[in-house]
Amino acid sequence: FSHPNKSLRVPMKHSALINLYTYLYNYFTLAIHPNGYYLASGFVDKIRIFHILYNDLRTYREIGLKNCCQLRFSNGGHLLACAAPKPKSSSYDISIY
Repeated sequence: FSHPNKSLRVPMKHSALINLYTYLYNYFTLAIHPNGYYLASGFVDKIRIFHILYNDLRTYREIGLKNCCQLRFSNGGHLLACAAPKPKSSSYDISIY
């Protein structure tokens, strides 16, 4: 999924890895929706949810949660859990969208 040039790469069933999107910032975590059509990625400034298209990623939604270090879709895919560290603490804030 990661590459030294800060790009997101998604494995496709019909071909090799496809370089889909390039960002200036590093991302912390990735989660793919159970149906395979969405990808959630946690960046330094926000969480971005993308539509996975044939040869592109299109931004679907942005959530203003900073420094998200864990993302997980529910088994049915109707919920997204996000964990971000609390400032000056060893615990985490967990948000469900």
